[in-house]
Amino acid sequence: MKTEILFRADANTIIGHGHLVRCLALAELLVNEFQISFFCHEITESILNYLQKVKIKCNLISGEDEFLGYIKQNNVVVLDGYNFNSDYQKRIKDTGAKLICIDDIHDKIFYADLIINHAPNISANEYKAQYYTKYALGLEYALLRNEFFIKPKKKESSNTKNTLFLCFGGSDYENYTETILNNIAPNPCLEKIIVVYGDKIKYEHLKNQFVNKKQLELFYDVSATKMCNLMDKSDIAIVPSSSIAIEAFSRNLFIITGFTVDNQKSIYNGLTQYSGVFGIGNFAKVNMNSVNQQINCFFQNNVKVDNKIQENHKLFQLIIDNFYTQ
Repeated sequence: MKTEILFRADANTIIGHGHLVRCLALAELLVNEFQISFFCHEITESILNYLQKVKIKCNLISGEDEFLGYIKQNNVVVLDGYNFNSDYQKRIKDTGAKLICIDDIHDKIFYADLIINHAPNISANEYKAQYYTKYALGLEYALLRNEFFIKPKKKESSNTKNTLFLCFGGSDYENYTETILNNIAPNPCLEKIIVVYGDKIKYEHLKNQFVNKKQLELFYDVSATKMCNLMDKSDIAIVPSSSIAIEAFSRNLFIITGFTVDNQKSIYNGLTQYSGVFGIGNFAKVNMNSVNQQINCFFQNNVKVDNKIQENHKLFQLIIDNFYTQ
């Protein structure tokens, strides 16, 4: 019988989809070797529908005690969320199960058997963990969804038509999308702007506001396949320094990125060390003149990006070596 991995994460309009999307990426990587189950207190309809589509079981729980009651000694538990503190981790370890923590803020003592943090240039020295804890740190352990493991084709300038990709994930609580769009839409360098929204109300509002803008293509709640295809049709991405920035990095886009919350700073600080990534700091204080200058500079200088993230990926083998049993 296959070892069962229990994923515990949530998604809503406030915290966004990031925790669950990272878990989905890991689940897709491991689904042929392990039995997979998700446990969610809160989940968006689109993610729930996707789990049902790919036949991954999702248990809707009323609280943490209910989840802890499911755990058996031979299970592997994956946690992704800021509320899973040290005591909670110890309770899981006390069941005899193995524990994997997906993390991006290293703000607590960890009791995990494995910590995954795909921020570039992160170090194990930044963590307080146990003698037995192993680490999967950096882009070679990136939590990419299956579609993003397909290496992107070389971009031909005749196919992309000066296209910019804009997305702030599943929440965009502060509505940075609209603010940035209002400032870049007049830029004559941009022949097309692709915008992906995760919030239906904001998507409908933006669609009505820009109804006459022929250069604008709006999409709502797209699949990973569609997201990947839209990125591959683009030259530049404006994205926050979350998992979506790493996905854009994997598609060899020139990236203009910043952070919207403190937990994005590790990815921001790491990605902006690469030549194909331009950092603009806090999106709440963004200088739009600087953004437009970078857009113009990219097209004027015909910048080429080739990151080869897919060729160096090690996460699957690491988990097989440490958690797979027959």
